[in-house]
Amino acid sequence: MPKWRPPKGRRAVYWWTSEIGNLRGACSEARRAYYRSQRRRRDGPDVTEGLRSIYNDRKRALRGAICEAKERAHQEVLRGLDDDPWGRPYRSARKRLKGAGMPLVESLEPAFLDRVVADLFPLPPDIVPPCMAATVVEAAGEMAPEVSDIEMEAILTRLKARKKAPGPDGVHARVLAVVLPNMEVSVRELYTACLRSGRFPVAWKTGRLCLVRKEGRSADSSAAYRPIVLLDEAGKALEWVVASRLCRHLSAEGPDLSEAQYGFRAGRSTLDALWDLRSHTKATWHEGQRVRDMRRAPLAHSATAALVLSFLLPLAYAGSMGPGVPENITVTFLNPTTVRVSWSTTAELVEKYDVTYKPSDASYRVVLEVAGNSDAVILSGLEADTQYQVTVAALWGGHKYRSRPIVFRTLEPPRTSPQQDGGLEIPRSSVTPPEPSPTFPTIRGVEIGLVVLVLIIWIGAITLFFNRWGKIRMLLPYQPDYKQEQLKVPGSSALAAATAAGTCGAHSATSACSVFHFKCHKYA
Repeated sequence: MPKWRPPKGRRAVYWWTSEIGNLRGACSEARRAYYRSQRRRRDGPDVTEGLRSIYNDRKRALRGAICEAKERAHQEVLRGLDDDPWGRPYRSARKRLKGAGMPLVESLEPAFLDRVVADLFPLPPDIVPPCMAATVVEAAGEMAPEVSDIEMEAILTRLKARKKAPGPDGVHARVLAVVLPNMEVSVRELYTACLRSGRFPVAWKTGRLCLVRKEGRSADSSAAYRPIVLLDEAGKALEWVVASRLCRHLSAEGPDLSEAQYGFRAGRSTLDALWDLRSHTKATWHEGQRVRDMRRAPLAHSATAALVLSFLLPLAYAGSMGPGVPENITVTFLNPTTVRVSWSTTAELVEKYDVTYKPSDASYRVVLEVAGNSDAVILSGLEADTQYQVTVAALWGGHKYRSRPIVFRTLEPPRTSPQQDGGLEIPRSSVTPPEPSPTFPTIRGVEIGLVVLVLIIWIGAITLFFNRWGKIRMLLPYQPDYKQEQLKVPGSSALAAATAAGTCGAHSATSACSVFHFKCHKYA
């Protein structure tokens, strides 16, 4: 354990003097006297007001002395720049200039950097990016309107509030906000020309890639780096203008954006998408469907849905939804213990189907292999009045595509009686089904272990109580022996002997003398 050391006091600044220390002590004393008088309210208002004026005067004198000392120290620093260039001015400037060091992208090896970028931004060779539409120049009467004053004010407000790092041009958003009022006409004409020509400058599409190291990850893994792309602030401002006009056009003239679109929309955030996903998942769970349907996901309504799905569908695994997955699964009851399961699929060359079914509360399952050209199977020998879960999986192309689980319940067996049969007699040769064996509750080993553990704890607590505090006094009263602890009073032995001999006039010989008569007896 380290030794205790007294705390170090605060260092005095270079402009501190003894005069300032005396003024500070007098100011603190006046402040305490004024606050004490104001808190107790014993003195009159005149006394409190006098203490307040004294405190203000001393505080004003302290501030003036500090300002004069700072000014003198500043002049001394300026005069000493030539004499001592590596002194206090150099050290003060060096504290403010914190070296950021070499960027992480430049410190990594080129081969490792290429591998990290390829893993973070995968681009399969068979994926063709969507082609951009040709630029259409509108007629003179249908030209895009000029950037309005309201849009310029919105741009200026956004630039003032941004605290992000600059893009490749190195111009910070706050610097652009300071310069924008003086260059408003030029910037407005530039943005208007871009809108009317339908072109977005290529320089504003180019970003600077920055990698941020994640804590707790191996430095040799691509997952240990978070990619961030920085764009120019001027290009972001033009993007805001285009996005705001698109949103106004879609909301006014339509078709409006889907309700499932949350990205790049005002008034919506990731929390709204999570709440929508939670409510949708809960509703699907109550319906008995427990599967992720990518076609109904909010991502499918975005502008890049086709590109994203083209990446994900070739990488589909068992349990995913995609082409060839059995759909429209229908369960038809043939009798209480036999059902017919049918399905349909879009795949043409299916090698085989695996139909898996089991009771919902059972730990086992039954798998039936069905030919690839079939679209139905009959499940027999099921238990009556039991809930089952069935899944159909298609095997083709070396992958298995499983459908969502379907839950159904078998029917109860029909109950016949002589009245329902129209009075027909049942032949004696008919075999009566055996009576069902009584079912007993199943006790698990874990439950037995918990009960035994609780009993052991109770027994240990009771044993500890008796060993710690002894017997219960309510049952066996405990009376200590006070004979060895009685107070010995001088003369009590002689008094007892006199009482026993009958010489005490105040008491008889047969009764014990418990009262001391100081007039008749003297201490031995």
